[in-house]
Amino acid sequence: MSGGYFQFQAPQLRVIPFREPPKELEGKVSKLVKRIAAAKARDPQANTVTWEKEIDSLLYTFYELTKEEIDVVETPI
Repeated sequence: MSGGYFQFQAPQLRVIPFREPPKELEGKVSKLVKRIAAAKARDPQANTVTWEKEIDSLLYTFYELTKEEIDVVETPI
């Protein structure tokens, strides 16, 4: 589109390849998110990096990302 913007509406979103996670993965991620939320509620400065990295790892495995793809995701812009 003009101006360098992309159009995101229902037709474009329907073709994005989302995978339904297995219940086991959903449960693990949910538990970690709840731990992070509880820790941040007690102390907004709480260090939750370990749990965040665990979530990242679970999702990288689920989406079968290669080392190169993970490097792209984790490299700051």
